[in-house]
Amino acid sequence: QINRGLQLIESHPSLRMEIAELNMKAGNVGLDRSDFVTANSYFSVSLSLLPEDHWNSMYTFCRSLYFSVAKAAYSSANLEKAQKALQKIIDESKCLNEKLDALHLLVTVLVERDAQEQAFTTSFEVLLQLGETIPDSFDKRDARAMVKK
Repeated sequence: QINRGLQLIESHPSLRMEIAELNMKAGNVGLDRSDFVTANSYFSVSLSLLPEDHWNSMYTFCRSLYFSVAKAAYSSANLEKAQKALQKIIDESKCLNEKLDALHLLVTVLVERDAQEQAFTTSFEVLLQLGETIPDSFDKRDARAMVKK
């Protein structure tokens, strides 16, 4: 019910942030309970309350919120919305470690969207950034040996 009076807090940035945080918490409760419609609704309100420079002024909160948005969107089959939220995390994150969860879910979304080549390329690039060596080709025996390691 607190969201019904949002127009009254337009000029109160700290109150807007408190309500954005409450909406994110409520959205995560919905996500935990597999109520993706409700979760999406709360996350949308939370996003709408963010200041223009939110990635600079609220970096950690934004990473969490956008990832929750992506999970709720993915879980409710809104793959385009999920992909956009994940791409925003990837674009705004400061280091690879902070991008890994988003990249993992992005690859899943890409496979669901029938973009296997893009999913493979993304996975390949991440593995290279993590220092993994990937052979140009291998046979079944090589694959079994890699799995046993």
